[in-house]
Amino acid sequence: MKKILLTLSTILALYSCNNEDLHDGSSPSHSLNDKKIINQSGSIQGVTYSFDNVEVNPNLVTLNTENSSILSTKEELSRGFISLQNISEKIGKELIPGNTVYLITQDSTYIRNITSINQKNDIYNLETTDANIGDVFENGTLSLSINIDDTNKNSSLLALKNAYDKEYVFHPLIFNKEFRVKGLIFNPDSKLTPSIAVKLGFDKSRVIPSVIEMYYNSHTEYNPTLTLDKDFKGKFSHDFIDNVPQILIDYLKKYSVEIKIPTGKYLGDVPVKISVNQINFPTEIEANVYRGSSVSFKAEGNIKLGVKFTLDNNPDYIYENGIQKIDGFNNNLYGEVLTDMKFIIIPQVQVFQSKLIDVKGKITVGLKTSNIGNGTSSDDSKSFSQGTVYTSAAFTFSSLGLPAFTTDIFKKSINIWKKGEYINSVSFSNFKVGKATIVPCSGLTSFGYDVLLDYKYSLPGKTISGDLEITYDVYADNGTLLESNKTVKVLPYNITSNSFKFNMCIPFRKINFFNISKISYVKNITIKDANGYIANGILDPLTGSPVTEIAFVR
Repeated sequence: MKKILLTLSTILALYSCNNEDLHDGSSPSHSLNDKKIINQSGSIQGVTYSFDNVEVNPNLVTLNTENSSILSTKEELSRGFISLQNISEKIGKELIPGNTVYLITQDSTYIRNITSINQKNDIYNLETTDANIGDVFENGTLSLSINIDDTNKNSSLLALKNAYDKEYVFHPLIFNKEFRVKGLIFNPDSKLTPSIAVKLGFDKSRVIPSVIEMYYNSHTEYNPTLTLDKDFKGKFSHDFIDNVPQILIDYLKKYSVEIKIPTGKYLGDVPVKISVNQINFPTEIEANVYRGSSVSFKAEGNIKLGVKFTLDNNPDYIYENGIQKIDGFNNNLYGEVLTDMKFIIIPQVQVFQSKLIDVKGKITVGLKTSNIGNGTSSDDSKSFSQGTVYTSAAFTFSSLGLPAFTTDIFKKSINIWKKGEYINSVSFSNFKVGKATIVPCSGLTSFGYDVLLDYKYSLPGKTISGDLEITYDVYADNGTLLESNKTVKVLPYNITSNSFKFNMCIPFRKINFFNISKISYVKNITIKDANGYIANGILDPLTGSPVTEIAFVR
C-alpha cells in the first residue's frame, strides 16, 4: 500500500514539474495558491447576498473600461464580436481561444467563450460564443434573499407617506379596509409579509448550476369579518390589491430592484435583478342565507414553499406550513358561507444582465372555509366549519433566454380546523329529457339534448351555482356499452329555487352505414356541484327511489 502511495506521489510530482516546463506562456498556470475564491456577504437595498467559497475560473479574463478600451458597438457585442484596444501585455497573453471573457460595460455584462482572435497592432478582435455558468464559477454557492416590506422602507415610496395612508406606504400588503356591496359588508383584515430566496450551487463546466433552490417565505395573517343581510344569495369576487392606491399597485405588481454585488478584484460588481412581476389578493365569497348573518375567523402563521433542483435528481419541493387557527369560527349564521382568500405572487431573479441565470416562480397560498349554521356555533349538530390552507407552485429556470427546466405544479392542502357535525347534502329528481338535435353534437352518431332537472339541498334556501360535474354510463338499445364512466362538466341555466336546465351529448349505436338506433340509455349517474356536494343517482319524484336508467330517444 505504501509503495502504491509513493508511486502516485512521484507521478503527480513529475507531472507538476513537466507541466510547468511545458508551459509556453499561451495559457497561465495556476497552483492551488492561485485559486480565485470569493467569500463576500452583505445587504444592498433590502437584498441580502452571500458568496460562499465561490471559486472563479482561473482562466477567466475580466475586461472593463478601466483595463481596456472597448471598440465594439452594443450590437456587435450582442452578436459576440469584441474589439479591444489599450490592454496590458498580461491580458493580451490571456486572450486565447478556449478562455472565457467576462466583459463589463456601462450598459451590460457579457460572458463569452473565445473561439478565435485576430490581432492587428494593439487592436484585438475576438470572435466568441455563449458561455455557461460553469465557465465562470467552478465551485461554491451564491445565496440571495429579499424582504419586500424592507425594500419599501428604503425606497422612494417614503416620499408618499404624507399623501397616502402611512400604513399602506410602510406595509402595502395590509388589507384592512371595509368593502360594501348590496347586502354584504366584508373586511379581509389580512396581512402578507413575503420574502423570496434563491440559492445557486456551482460546478466546473456545468451548463447550468448544479444546485438551484428558490423558495417563498411569508408570515400571513387572516382575520376577516363578514356581515350579510337577510336572504342574501349570490357570489362576490374582488382582488383586494386593487384597493391599494394606484401608484402603489404599479410599484407592487411591477416591483423590481437592480443591484450590483461587490465581489472584489475577480469579477468586480455582479449585476442582479430581483423582481415581483405580479402580486394579487383575489377573494371569492359565496353565500346563501335566509336571515341576517355574520361570520368571522382568525388564522395566522408562517409558510415556506419552493423547490430544490439538482442535476442528478428530480426536483425536491420545499413545503413548511405553520398557518394555524388562532381564533375559532364565530358566527351568527343562518345558512351557508364559503370563502376563498388567496395570495398570488410571481417572483423572478436574474444574475448577470446577459440572462445567464434566470429563475422564475408562480406561487399561490390560500385559505378556503366552508361554514354552515342555524344561528349558533355552539351546537355541533346544527353547525359546521372547516378551514383549509392550500398551496400551489411551479418554477422555471432559464439560461441565456432558453428554458432549462420547468417543474410540475406542486399542490398541497391541509385542514387547519374542522368543527361541527352538520353535513349539507343535495338530491336530484324528475329527470326530463327534451328533443334531440337534428345535427349531431359530436361525430356522426351523437346528438344533443336539453335536460330539465329538479334539485334540493338539505340547507334551506341554497341554490345551484357554478358548473356541475356529471359522470355516467351510456348503453345502446341492444345492451352494448357505448361510454363508460363518462365525465363531463355542464353549465346550468334557467336556474330556479328548485330546478335548472343543462345540455348533454349522447351517443347512439350505428346499425349500418345508413341507419342509427333510435334509443340509448344513461345509467349510474353521479352529479357533483361546484362546492363538492355529491348525489349518487336520480330519484323518482313519486316514489323517492333511484331510477335505474334514463331513456334518450331520437
